[in-house]
Amino acid sequence: MAVCGRLDVNSTGLLLFTQDGTVAKKLLDPKGGIEKEYLVRVDLNLDPLTDKIRRKVEVLRAGVTSDEGITYRAKSVEILNANQLRVILTEGKNRHIRRMCEHVGLRVMALKRVRIGGVKLGSLPVGQWRYLQPNDKI
Repeated sequence: MAVCGRLDVNSTGLLLFTQDGTVAKKLLDPKGGIEKEYLVRVDLNLDPLTDKIRRKVEVLRAGVTSDEGITYRAKSVEILNANQLRVILTEGKNRHIRRMCEHVGLRVMALKRVRIGGVKLGSLPVGQWRYLQPNDKI
């Protein structure tokens, strides 16, 4: 049994496990382009009408480069409510979302992965698992 991916120690959410090497390779390939969706709660009011917040989200959408020269990009960034973003990645570097948010002055309070490809976490409780169903497309 192999875990396909990882979550940072302070993150929660969906993990996939498989015994199928082909599936594992597809999920772990950084160039595979499989979407991973996250809900990100931050410590700032994300009123989309303010220029300051609009600029921060535009920078997140464009991608950021760290002092070490590592570029962090998201496929999409969307404001969901006053303190929550939806971020979709197609690659996942160490602390990817946290580093992007820190770059624009947003502190991540909670980070939860809710989807990998077509597999959704849904209402599955923390620490529980389920088998994939035929309609769960990776």
